[in-house]
Amino acid sequence: MSKQFSYELLVLIKDDYLKGNSQRMIVVKRGVSKTAVSNIKLKIDKNILITRKFGSGRPEKHIMI
Repeated sequence: MSKQFSYELLVLIKDDYLKGNSQRMIVVKRGVSKTAVSNIKLKIDKNILITRKFGSGRPEKHIMI
């Protein structure tokens, strides 16, 4: 199970990355894993939202009359 990071932490990691800090420096500074920083970096590079993605959920039940 993955850990959900707060939105504030995600924004701080994004800002650190955009300022040019290395992944290793971000890991030490923010106390997260290198894999998490790498995944966030990939999302930033591909212009994907860094917040939690929302699934389609359960389809709405349509009642035919």
